[in-house]
Amino acid sequence: MMPITSGFELLDIVEAERPDTLQRIIVTTGVSSSDLQKLDSTRIFSLIRKPFDIHELLRKVGECSEKASLVR
Repeated sequence: MMPITSGFELLDIVEAERPDTLQRIIVTTGVSSSDLQKLDSTRIFSLIRKPFDIHELLRKVGECSEKASLVR
């Protein structure tokens, strides 16, 4: 868990201040399924549940980087 602010609050801040970056965010989370209902996963690039496989994370980072390169 993040100190001071939650990941959900951080996404709201990013959406308010830099909405263009939301589609470049990969969320890794260990929160329960009921808490995940708070997350609109269409706002972000990807969601990976903890514990995650490092190869899956690296694949998602590569996909996100490729997508970001195409947008520029």
